[in-house]
Amino acid sequence: MAAASWINALWLSDRSLMWELASAVVENEENGAVLGSFANSVLGRLLHSDPERVETLVVRLHARGAFKYPSDEVGEQIGQLLGILWISHGQRTALDLLSHWLGSMVEHHKELDHAVASLRGAVIAGYETDDRRERDVRRRAHEFAERVSSATADILRPHFQLHPPSEGKIDQATLATAARLLGHLMNQFYFSSGAFRNGNREDDGGLASRESKRAFLLDVLPILERIAEVGTPDTLHHLLDLLDFLMEAESALVFDLVAKTLLGAGRAQGYQFENLGVDQVVKMFGVFLADHRDLFEDAARRTTLVRCLDVFLEAGWPAARKLLYRLPELLQ
Repeated sequence: MAAASWINALWLSDRSLMWELASAVVENEENGAVLGSFANSVLGRLLHSDPERVETLVVRLHARGAFKYPSDEVGEQIGQLLGILWISHGQRTALDLLSHWLGSMVEHHKELDHAVASLRGAVIAGYETDDRRERDVRRRAHEFAERVSSATADILRPHFQLHPPSEGKIDQATLATAARLLGHLMNQFYFSSGAFRNGNREDDGGLASRESKRAFLLDVLPILERIAEVGTPDTLHHLLDLLDFLMEAESALVFDLVAKTLLGAGRAQGYQFENLGVDQVVKMFGVFLADHRDLFEDAARRTTLVRCLDVFLEAGWPAARKLLYRLPELLQ
């Protein structure tokens, strides 16, 4: 393990020997712990210096079935490396392999979890700086996120369309894996955007301007709509918190997506029974009514607002009842 983990030390003195030794480890090493350490220490460090050669080694390591070795770390490292190879360097073979995994996500859920984690920060790259390279990174991050959301939603959607839901007609392990992966994807958007520290500007990063928030919302709207359609309660809560953060950028679009969330997957999954759920919804609707009252000049939106509050009223929340009773006054 010590020898394999320090192969990259030959970068300046004998690069040909370094790649020869790295290839030997990929082809011959049988110990999962050694392979995991090698992938992290060597391939991870060489990744940005020579992405083509690293991609070749990672693909060969995967082809050996290294992710099936007793150490889970091997598969996790392969997933992370492939995610970075695509997002940061546009290595198409890496994206193809990630897409292949999405077709059998139960078997490859650990690799996919780490690949999705590579989206952190990349999904908002370039919105504030308008740097061309960062825009390319963001575009590739959104493409991978699109594939993940589409694959998971395709699995989850039939579950929501059955009445009553599933009852064993859809494999539960597949459902659980898809729901967890979609939630993990939502987390990358939520924590990258800065929504988790909404109102606290002490830290740099995230989306600061109204223009960048609007651009981000429009770019990832199809992904957010899928999450609104099939997300689990914890995933939906992060979605609503993100939409609260983006409200100033495009209030009408945000309200419509909030309503879709609450009347769709939210109601189906019982989000209205969550204590944090009613607090979040009442707070958001209070802001809509205070700062964006013109939205409700449209009769259809007024009806939708009442329908959303009715969902929480039926769950017995006094805060929803109080806001519903005050609507005539607030809409004047």
